Amino acid sequence: MIHPTNSDKTQLDALISHGMSHRQTNNNLAKSYKEQRQSFLLKRLQLQAQIMLIAGLTLIGFFLWANSQL
Repeated sequence: MIHPTNSDKTQLDALISHGMSHRQTNNNLAKSYKEQRQSFLLKRLQLQAQIMLIAGLTLIGFFLWANSQL
């Protein structure tokens, strides 16, 4: 049976902690991307709502104006 030495254990610990830090970084980047995407979609939805509101009010104003001309 092979018994690992202290330096082997230290190297193994270093490799494991290095891999864990990459995984944590990837998780943080994924979370950041999801938050940015959600923020972008919310802003786009708000812009679309404003455009629809302006278009609706413009149409109502036009029809009221056209009706008053009859």
